[in-house]
Amino acid sequence: TLIMLTLITTPVVMCIKSDIALSMGMVGALSIVRFRTAVKDPMDTAYMFWALTMGILLGAGLHLVALIVVLCIGVLMFALSVLRFSNPNSYLLVVHYDEYSEQAINAELRRSVKGFKLRSKSLTRAGAEMTFEVRLNERHEVVTRMLDIEGVHDATLVACQSEVGA
Repeated sequence: TLIMLTLITTPVVMCIKSDIALSMGMVGALSIVRFRTAVKDPMDTAYMFWALTMGILLGAGLHLVALIVVLCIGVLMFALSVLRFSNPNSYLLVVHYDEYSEQAINAELRRSVKGFKLRSKSLTRAGAEMTFEVRLNERHEVVTRMLDIEGVHDATLVACQSEVGA
């Protein structure tokens, strides 16, 4: 995203650096753009700025610069889609268990999950509950494996948007 934003803002600066009237119009145009919804994916922001950049370049009559920008960003997007770095999905794993099972739960997580972090632990007279943030490439049998541990009453897997290790 940062590379794309660099490629997107460079032609805008090239476009407005020599023309004061154009730069004032650009500042006015960009000041009325408001993002009313939270943008969850940084690439969405890059696409919005790319569209604004293309509009400014084409409106200013810089067709050659606009063509070069489209080609550069298109090649970059193609390269990123081919080299797609797979990030495992984050989930919350909630386990209700008897206290004597805690070591077995941690051992199973170390063996079967790519990354995990304890987020909360509650103890009551009736038992205990731990919530882990786990990273899974795909929803495999982590819940079933938890239920196979003696003393585990139930296990729940919930999708989340956070980062393990943060």
